[in-house]
Order: sequence, then C-alpha cells, then structure tokens
Amino acid sequence: MFKIAAARLATASFASVAVKRTAALRPAAAVAAVRSFAPLAPIRRFAHGTVNKDVSEKVLAELKYEQDALADQDTSFIEEFKKKGVWKVEEKAGSKEVHIVRTFGNEKITVYFNTDALQGEDNFDEAEQEDVEPELPVVTSVIIEKAGSDTALEITATAQDGAFFIDHVSVVKPAAVALDQTAEGDWIRRGQYGGPVFGDLDEGLQEVFHKYLEERGFDTGLANFIGLYIEDKEQREYRDWLKTLNDFVSK
Repeated sequence: MFKIAAARLATASFASVAVKRTAALRPAAAVAAVRSFAPLAPIRRFAHGTVNKDVSEKVLAELKYEQDALADQDTSFIEEFKKKGVWKVEEKAGSKEVHIVRTFGNEKITVYFNTDALQGEDNFDEAEQEDVEPELPVVTSVIIEKAGSDTALEITATAQDGAFFIDHVSVVKPAAVALDQTAEGDWIRRGQYGGPVFGDLDEGLQEVFHKYLEERGFDTGLANFIGLYIEDKEQREYRDWLKTLNDFVSK
C-alpha cells in the first residue's frame, strides 16, 4: 500500500513540474489568451420560486372544482350501510387502505381493499364497449379467522357488477401472518404454498366456495358498496392532497 502511495505522490509531483515547464515555454501572448475569460453574469438568487404562484393558482382552481362537485355527490349509502350494523368500516385519513370487519359465528372476517383499483380506470374505460358500462373491478383480500385456531383462510376476490369473483384461495398459518400488512408479512406469505390456481379446481368446488362467501354476506349489496366507497375514498384523499400541496407551494 505504501509503495502505491509513493508512486502516486511521485506521479503527482511530476505532473506539477510538467505543467510549470509547459507554461514557461508558452509565448506570453498565448498565456495571456488562456487566462483571459469573459466576465460571468451574476447569479440571480430568488427568495421564492417564480412559478410557485402559478402552481398554487392551478391547484386552488382544481380544489374549487372538486369542492363544488361535492353538491352532486350522494354519500347517503355510507350511513345506510353502517346502520345495518353488520360490517364495521375502518380507515385512516391519508391512507389508501380500507378494511371492513364483521363476525360470523365463531369467525372474524376482514376485507381489505384500496384506491389502487382506480389507477386502471382510464384503461378500463377505453376497453369497454359503447353499449355496455361495466363497473370498475375492485380486488379484495378476504381474511377469515376462527376462534381457537392458528390457521386463517385468505380469499382473493374481485368485486364487480354486484358480484364477487374468486381469484384465489389459500390457507395461511399462523393466522397472524394473514393480517400482517408489512413487507415481512408479505414475504412470509409469498414463501408459503398458496394452493392451486382457482380456475383449475373442480367446477363443483369453485361453486361451493362462492356459496361459502355468499353465506357470509358477500352479496350484491356488499359488492356495490365496495365499489362506491373506494371512489368516495379516492375523492376525499384527492381533495386533502390538493390542500396539502397548496399549503406547501404557496409558502
């Protein structure tokens, strides 16, 4: 290591001497030409960005449009759903996640879904036929736990057009892993055998699984509620996002 350092020092010294000797051999006019630079324009410093006001105005205009549209939005379906007392809706402001919970006998059923379903809305609209207006599909994750059991059932089902279409069924053990929404929990679930492709199961077994969900309240009303609720959630989060954005750029 020391030999390498010494070699580097020697090289650096040689380069320094070479530069000096080269400069000494140049004509004076050439040296002056090299050292002659055009004056630099002074650097302008701004206390605030010059486009901040433009961004703020556009954001406020969009926010006003969204707030005015509230008058045409009917959210009575949310209160009607809650009054039935079957499902409990749980969510946090600022989060894209929503989950609803209910009990069924000795079972606890949790249904997870989020606003990511709306990200494919533009592509979905372009693909639909003119004479058919299907609802946007919302993928849900259904976790069913049983008292005294360390195993949980996870069913992935798509809510669309007033119905649930099962995509996958898996058994998760321990049950806590099924509810673990962290990256570690997801990694553990991915490492477990998740069962066969649902469409490859016997048709009779597929039908029974759909009846299994229906018995637990996965009906037309719930499918429609999930689609409407996630759209309402997206709009609320969007308005809050616009407010927060304006607060930042306007200061």
